Amino acid sequence: MTWRSLYFNDDLFFGRPVEPELFFTGNGMSRFFLSHHTLDIDPPTLRDLPATAAAKNNRALIERDFGVTVRHKYRHGVHPQLREVLVELEK
Repeated sequence: MTWRSLYFNDDLFFGRPVEPELFFTGNGMSRFFLSHHTLDIDPPTLRDLPATAAAKNNRALIERDFGVTVRHKYRHGVHPQLREVLVELEK
């Protein structure tokens, strides 16, 4: 059985009952939620807000490792996590 969890920022809470299917697919993969806000293609600069600079750094890592360009920020919300992924990140 795969260990799963939900990551919440300290300013989030559920206002209604939710089901695991909202966060995990039928085969156990975690879902992700993109914002409608786009991320410009420039590298991080000192003029960027910290969250934007972090998103640009994340995009560079995803491009390097997976060849995919992220064009949107992630939503400020609950993020599902899988233990296997967290262990790999820790390595």
